[in-house]
Amino acid sequence: MDFGGGDRETVKAAMIAWIVLVVRLGVGWLQKEQPGLFKNSTVVVDEVNLGMPFSSTAEAHPDQRHVALVAGRLLESGEEITEAAILRLLETSSSGDCDLVALQPELAGALQGFLTSHQRRDGRYLLVDIGGLTVDTVFFTYREAANPPITIFAKSVECFGAEVISAWCEEIGARERAIKVLGSHVARVAKKAIQEKMDVNPENWKKPLELETILIGGGRHSQPHRSAVPWCQDSMTRHAPPLDLRLRELEPDRDDIDVRLAAGRGVGRLLVAMGLSHSRYDAPDIRPPSEIPNVVRYVVQDVSTNYVGPEQC
Repeated sequence: MDFGGGDRETVKAAMIAWIVLVVRLGVGWLQKEQPGLFKNSTVVVDEVNLGMPFSSTAEAHPDQRHVALVAGRLLESGEEITEAAILRLLETSSSGDCDLVALQPELAGALQGFLTSHQRRDGRYLLVDIGGLTVDTVFFTYREAANPPITIFAKSVECFGAEVISAWCEEIGARERAIKVLGSHVARVAKKAIQEKMDVNPENWKKPLELETILIGGGRHSQPHRSAVPWCQDSMTRHAPPLDLRLRELEPDRDDIDVRLAAGRGVGRLLVAMGLSHSRYDAPDIRPPSEIPNVVRYVVQDVSTNYVGPEQC
């Protein structure tokens, strides 16, 4: 939420109006196109998941929480979407209970989308969600038989989205520099996971670490972002262990949107939205980095200062 371009309350009001409008459009479509699914064609909104570019819900800004609260109350009241109504609720609803609109990390939607894909299999993964404004990167392992099946080793959210990088490249004409910035971002996440959380046997430090690398999101076809993957791998050839990034696509089980107006449209860019469409009670069971103890590396210590002379060492 960038308030540099306008009044703080006006920006929040615009976000609330957009959230309520999208939900009501969905309800209207269901009432018109699928009336048989609901008693008396009445659709009750029970839960709205709002994806935000942070790596955990605890990182949500107070203004984001305020927006979710007011949007939920406006949906519950059924009032008309007007600036006056929203500004009044912003002023009178500074706190209280209303969990109709729940803030969720976009990464959670991405991982849920991964879990619902028939392409999932045991292994180590580097998943990069490329949006218009941000890039969400997560290093995780998936083990079907484990509980929980997903363990996150490192994650990061940066303002390096496709639109941001495109505008940057046009402004300064430095595509190679943009690729280096993006590749360094991916490398930092991988290094953090390996150095802090993975107990790599020293005998395997020279053996490349295989990582299934998946690009998702609306900006996944951005050339600077795709070029950042081989740049990252080349830059880490001297790392212990080096990386073997195996780029592959991850698509949902279906490849079309089941709506007449959107016939023929692919659903690949909607992987996060599809993941967030699950109920909060069906959220993926994930082991976060905070529950993984940091590895203790063996360090050769200089003990010569503990003696009178080096000949006693």
